[in-house]
Amino acid sequence: MKKGILLLILSFCMLVGITNVKAIGLQVIPECSFNNNQASETATETCQIKIKVDGEINNKSVIIPIQLTNLILTGHQDAEGWKVEEQGNGRLALTPTNSTISAGEHLVTTLSLSKVDYEAICNLTYANPYFASIPSTPTVKHSCEQADGSYYDKNGNIVDEADYRRDCLSCQKQPDGTFTGKDGQVVSEDVYNSECTTPKSCSRSSNGTYTGKNGNPVTEEQYRIECEKHSCDHIGDKYYDKNGKEITAEQYTTLCPNGSNPNTGANLPLLTLFGLLGVGIILLNAANKTKKFN
Repeated sequence: MKKGILLLILSFCMLVGITNVKAIGLQVIPECSFNNNQASETATETCQIKIKVDGEINNKSVIIPIQLTNLILTGHQDAEGWKVEEQGNGRLALTPTNSTISAGEHLVTTLSLSKVDYEAICNLTYANPYFASIPSTPTVKHSCEQADGSYYDKNGNIVDEADYRRDCLSCQKQPDGTFTGKDGQVVSEDVYNSECTTPKSCSRSSNGTYTGKNGNPVTEEQYRIECEKHSCDHIGDKYYDKNGKEITAEQYTTLCPNGSNPNTGANLPLLTLFGLLGVGIILLNAANKTKKFN
């Protein structure tokens, strides 16, 4: 007699205890099967939860709240695009993982349930399904990063390592004291300076190198031509008047009589030459007079 009454209670639990609530545009359809083991006094149930949608749903999440009374969830097999979340105290939430739900009937999940107290009344109820906005997922933009096994340039494009280093690590002094050249590869400080720093114009380094007026390496002669002030100067095949204007060799001889000899390049003024010549004549005459007296 007791077992007959218990069977009646279980049947009531499984069939009448499911509350069917219809929402506008949505309908939850449960399909449950019951398994009662009187010998072990255990009862289990498998419920397929389906949803019927009148029209397509876009950019909203449908939440189906379920309450279990004297039942525990022992497992679930979710349909593609859906998930079951346990919220504690016998509450479940069925939610889609896609932003679009097409019209029609869809399987949501299959629940495996077990009765807690064999002789107590159990129940599975669900409330009105309701809509919830899908939280927007922030777009993660990578810039000059290595992430997920990929290299990203400064515009966020996936590139190979060479382009990444060229775009993101070019001409840098690293915190550890190393240097990277124009291609982003580790180089010596000298290479870094030659590739990445702007040389000073008209400079002379301690190692004997020169840069011209554009900052480019030049010879000493070119350095003097480009960077020094000229006044009656003769450098190589260049001649300058007293104002630094470039002139011809003939003009130089006329305008700069005390300048260097354009033919020999000797930097002896003409007055010095004449003076030496005069001294020589005097010495020669003195020598001749000495001979006469002897």
